[in-house]
Amino acid sequence: MSEYPYKKKIEMSVLSYGGRFTSPPDGHREYLLQNRCRADFCFKIKQGGMLFVEDDDGARGVNNLIKYWIWCVANPSVKAVHLVHILETSRPAQVISIKFLAEKMQDVVRGFKYHLITISSWQVPVDSWLPELNEKLKGISELVSSD
Repeated sequence: MSEYPYKKKIEMSVLSYGGRFTSPPDGHREYLLQNRCRADFCFKIKQGGMLFVEDDDGARGVNNLIKYWIWCVANPSVKAVHLVHILETSRPAQVISIKFLAEKMQDVVRGFKYHLITISSWQVPVDSWLPELNEKLKGISELVSSD
């Protein structure tokens, strides 16, 4: 719980979108890659698919994006996968790499959509980036309700 001081705010934001997203029974942290990795936040899209929210610094961001790529390939029956990536930007080269990989992933992985939120530091208050998260979630909610 202390690992994510903003966990409740993220959960409340996601679950506030008219019942379009639900919590998996395991508490939002689905095991990925044969139980070796976990999603930071995981929600089911009621019309089918998954919504993941990942929070990273630049050093872990590339590895975590690849983790989701592998998960998507291993789970081809999941038709829609949205990844909201909250990324701390102190390493600009890593951010460029992540953006490049995410673009390629969207091109080759059917149903995958990447949504990036950048923050300058994890020291910034959650309320400074929560509006952007809500805007991304609103867009995802509109997308999945029109499917």
